[in-house]
Amino acid sequence: MTTEEIVAAALELPREAREEVIRQLLLSIDPGEENLSPEKWEKAWAEEVDRRIREMREGKVKGIPARRAVRMILEFPESSPVVTAEGARRKNLRRFPYSLYYLIEPDVIRIMAVAHQSRLPGYWTDRR
Repeated sequence: MTTEEIVAAALELPREAREEVIRQLLLSIDPGEENLSPEKWEKAWAEEVDRRIREMREGKVKGIPARRAVRMILEFPESSPVVTAEGARRKNLRRFPYSLYYLIEPDVIRIMAVAHQSRLPGYWTDRR
């Protein structure tokens, strides 16, 4: 089969099946995270956070206060693109691979998710 034929066949699958194909393809590129136990996952993130703290303290990187991103959303709520059928918008954070997904409602702006840009969509859904 050609790449085009594979893609065409995959697009005929139901949504859940397409998500599983995507998950398996991504794991074939970076298989590490799927095999971690919750304890190892927590330890790996703790080490990553400590590394980022050291880099900030050493002046190697500069963080962006959450207030700044939220302030930009509050001051210019419609400046970010609508990216979902329900009307959620995405504000990408500078210097860090994260996005804030938010919804503008009549009396409030709700942040719906803080998502890593290179993770599969919905990776946080089991944490409800």
